[in-house]
Amino acid sequence: MCITIVGHCVTPLNFNLVHFFCMKNNNMTNLESLQLIDSMINKARNRFSENGHLYLVWGWSVFVCAIASFAIGYWHLYHRADIAWIGLLIPWLYMMIYLMQKKKQQQVKTYTDEIMAMVWLVFSILMF
Repeated sequence: MCITIVGHCVTPLNFNLVHFFCMKNNNMTNLESLQLIDSMINKARNRFSENGHLYLVWGWSVFVCAIASFAIGYWHLYHRADIAWIGLLIPWLYMMIYLMQKKKQQQVKTYTDEIMAMVWLVFSILMF
């Protein structure tokens, strides 16, 4: 659903932002304008800064599964060596739970968030 306000397509997700900028009296001083820009940059910077622990979890998980798959195939412990890759379900579940909790804490949703969500949705669909 798209409503056009002042030449912009507004969805329910970005209505508050457009309403704020279009409907509010825009008599801001230079200092207020710079403070607004600075706060938006700081919010974006804080949102995109990560400690990278999910990358470490995935890296070590893939490493362990690869070693396990090699060991199973090399020593003929089981007739299908690729069974070790099922172990990636554990970090996948951890990642899903972690991201859902992080999403609940998120206060602002930007266009970048929406685009990345669609990219991951398309990627997930194409995987199967």
